[in-house]
Amino acid sequence: MVRRMGMLVMAGWLAMAAGCQARPKSGTTVGGDAQAIQGRWVVVSCVANGEPVASGELENLTWTFTGHELLWSDGSSFYYAIDPASTPKAIDLRFPENPAEITHGIYTLSGAGTGGGGTLEVCIAKKDGRPKAFASPPGEQQYLYTLRRDDGTAR
Repeated sequence: MVRRMGMLVMAGWLAMAAGCQARPKSGTTVGGDAQAIQGRWVVVSCVANGEPVASGELENLTWTFTGHELLWSDGSSFYYAIDPASTPKAIDLRFPENPAEITHGIYTLSGAGTGGGGTLEVCIAKKDGRPKAFASPPGEQQYLYTLRRDDGTAR
């Protein structure tokens, strides 16, 4: 039951991630957040519609950012684009199979320099529009993920 809940949360997040721009807008610079976000991240917590997801449901769940693609450890993949100049910083996701729909989110990245380490927080809205805050209130169809850079212990 608990495992199923986690898969439903993941499926819900993936379903809402029905799209973003296939590639960043021209003129997007390499470096800064675009460089710092690259690599493998471990999901350490998730709040879905105001309810914390049990840690057992998140066990071994990782996100890997490579170039402009995001790969989840369950095999799901997306294209992503970030806009670190917006306030709050924006992230858009889309499935390669459905480029017309964009899923909007916000993110914050801290301590993720070239020395490793770091924390990534992502808030995604399943409904139309971009979240305005890093929160997942009941009924708002928002998912708040906290990730840490993989130190090599994740499977």
